[in-house]
Amino acid sequence: MGEVDVARQSLNVFRMKLLGAKVIPVTSGSKTLKDSLNEAMRDWVKNIDDTFYIIGTIAGPHPLITMNGARFSKYYWQRSKSTIS
Repeated sequence: MGEVDVARQSLNVFRMKLLGAKVIPVTSGSKTLKDSLNEAMRDWVKNIDDTFYIIGTIAGPHPLITMNGARFSKYYWQRSKSTIS
């Protein structure tokens, strides 16, 4: 997360830390989500063997930004529905 986002989302950051997350605020650029995504991608490329890149939105390098979130949500909903049934 960006340093600005960490301050703005302090309650959520607290909850993430309670669940064991290590939150590293990004201090470069505008210190917001955009720059934290860039830093996360840089870190992932440097440490590809032991780093997993997980984010709760459709963002990242092409073709991820062109993918339709609703399409994937529908797919996962259908899969989970069939698994539960």
